Amino acid sequence: MRAIVHFLFVIVAFISLSAEAAASYRSELRKATKTGRLYSVDNFEAKLIWDATFVTDHYRRARAKEHIRLLKLSPLEAARYFAEEETKQQEETEVIVSLYSRKDYEHFSSDAETFWHIVLETDEGQKLSPLEVAEFPVSPYQKKLYPHVNRWSNVYRVIFPKGQMNEKVKIMLWSVVGESTLQWRHP
Repeated sequence: MRAIVHFLFVIVAFISLSAEAAASYRSELRKATKTGRLYSVDNFEAKLIWDATFVTDHYRRARAKEHIRLLKLSPLEAARYFAEEETKQQEETEVIVSLYSRKDYEHFSSDAETFWHIVLETDEGQKLSPLEVAEFPVSPYQKKLYPHVNRWSNVYRVIFPKGQMNEKVKIMLWSVVGESTLQWRHP
């Protein structure tokens, strides 16, 4: 009997959180996402248009709730997913990068030959290079999670080592054609 009551409590809590999840997700996404642009001074052609979503604790929780809501996960699956996300948050710093640039400027990876290089800088001046840059396809699910992504952009999951981040975090994207820096206040 106690197990049934506990199970029903989890279901009711899950349903009530589901309605709030969409609104709080959009709010957290707005806080976590910044946009940078780099234009040619000769003809104002876009060399780079990029968005970066810095995955903070708050944003990761909101994204997990939205994931659970969108995929209608069971309470057990939801608990497993939350646990996986909490583990990731403790081990790595994640940034979702959407990048549009000219064809000849497109190459973005963690390789030394990449056209675009990315660095995360902490407020203490520590510069972290990515451990992984992985492109992922933009599916209808991804468009729900990242509505700012368009069909001309390539989307990447960039993983940095965990660094000491107190108040500010900068992410710099640079190449031979210029650089763009985005900054967040870290909660």
